[in-house]
Amino acid sequence: MDIEKHWPEIRSVFASSKMCTVATVSPEGVPNIAPVGSVHLNEDLTGLFFDLYTVRTSENIEAGSKVCIMACDMRPATWLSAMLSGSYKTPPGVRIIGVAGDKRQATKKEREKFLNRVRIFRGFKGYDLVWKNFGQVRDLKFHTFEPVMFGPITQGLWRK
Repeated sequence: MDIEKHWPEIRSVFASSKMCTVATVSPEGVPNIAPVGSVHLNEDLTGLFFDLYTVRTSENIEAGSKVCIMACDMRPATWLSAMLSGSYKTPPGVRIIGVAGDKRQATKKEREKFLNRVRIFRGFKGYDLVWKNFGQVRDLKFHTFEPVMFGPITQGLWRK
């Protein structure tokens, strides 16, 4: 399937997902998967994520691993609607495959955009503990994708 053609749909799935999983493989072939809440996709098959707590993921990327990032729309209304009607109206999830660049300092705009996503937690004790030191990002470039399919309930989505 053509990732460029489906990129707006892919970005929509990622926008509806608050947490993604980033999968990598070590040089020894050991898989690693990490939850990441800071994945952002741009309009041109690129994106970024803040790389602070993903130690093994970071090591694997530095050793040359590709990345596979999965996002699923976990909103209860989406699932309930699909269960009641017998089909999804929008894709429930997607995996995108690509490469991650070296760590770099996030721009002020990138940092502000992410912190705006989590602004609801400002004032909570955990806010500073988790996000105060967010500053390093990795740029992402994607070349292919795989839909998340659930048999007949997802039939008709992701047309070629």
